Amino acid sequence: MKKLLLILLVTVLVFFFAGCTPDTASEPIDPESPEESVLVELSSQLIASGHYFILQIDPNKEIVSDIPMHYLTIDFGNGESRLLSQSVDRGEDWPNSISRIINPTLSYDKSKIFYSTDNTFTRTSGIGANNYRTRVVDLQNNYQDSYFSEGALHSILDESHSPYQGYVILEIHSLDSAGKATKHYSVYKPNGERIVLLDQSGNWENAIDSALKPPTSISKSEEPTIPIEEADLLRVYETNKEYKLSINLQDKLDSFNVVQTTEELYLIFNHDSIYNFQGIDPMLAHHRYLVNDLFVDDIYMFIFSMANPPSGPDKLHLYVYNPNYEIMYLGYIHIDNSNHIDQLIIDYVNHSQISVDGNIQQIIMP
Repeated sequence: MKKLLLILLVTVLVFFFAGCTPDTASEPIDPESPEESVLVELSSQLIASGHYFILQIDPNKEIVSDIPMHYLTIDFGNGESRLLSQSVDRGEDWPNSISRIINPTLSYDKSKIFYSTDNTFTRTSGIGANNYRTRVVDLQNNYQDSYFSEGALHSILDESHSPYQGYVILEIHSLDSAGKATKHYSVYKPNGERIVLLDQSGNWENAIDSALKPPTSISKSEEPTIPIEEADLLRVYETNKEYKLSINLQDKLDSFNVVQTTEELYLIFNHDSIYNFQGIDPMLAHHRYLVNDLFVDDIYMFIFSMANPPSGPDKLHLYVYNPNYEIMYLGYIHIDNSNHIDQLIIDYVNHSQISVDGNIQQIIMP
């Protein structure tokens, strides 16, 4: 009898404690729970006076499938730290979307941290096609994190490259006029001004010196013979005519001329750079075009109208000039009459839409 009572008592206690134990084995881990978040350090670098910036990932969180969250923080050495940047998806605003944080590097004067992010958040064609991007954290301006330019951070020149110490080198992938993949190296001053685009890496001092020599590729007979127009943003521009505008968003004016022949439509920029406008038939393009600064971060756009025979509708082709980089094709929309481009009212443009005469249209990418 006592043995039977003992068995019953043990059984009751087992069920009692089983009922009181929280059933958490089947519950998913809360991705926001700090107890479940174990950061893995990828790299760190001394800034000054015991301050470090640290790159970490969280293998328990993903920004997209198979890519863990990345975090860039600064450790002040006194038990305090501050988040500088992290993975974030901003939708259509891909220049400010961040997937992986790659190659964080302290600037030569130790006032900034440059880093790259990959091409997870980008378009596969058109502007920024498949390029990495470089961003910069300003350690002397409230740790502001901002977009720097297209291209992956290649290096920051040190004193061995005098007089160009502190200059930033970005690696840029693009396509030439024949559609062949190319690689270029864009050189920037520490203040963010691009000074030259190089075809090869290495021997930076001589390459920069050589590239900065006065251009000789355009002869006097090829230069415009008409006066340069004023620097104000005009209502409409004409091909084969030179103008001045601060297109590079620097404190100086840039000269530009859109040259139109029966076979080509291209931009001559500051007399030494030539950029082709892809995706448009020069023979069908009208000689008047628009320039505006309605794109992201006041970046300038070139807009051309083109007839579309035999029955239309006509097309409006959109191009973005990425400061210090190149012209890239954004796409086109259909319009009723391309002859009246100067009468169009454009309210805004983003990566996928444009508002023309109060109507929002999706930009078509061929």
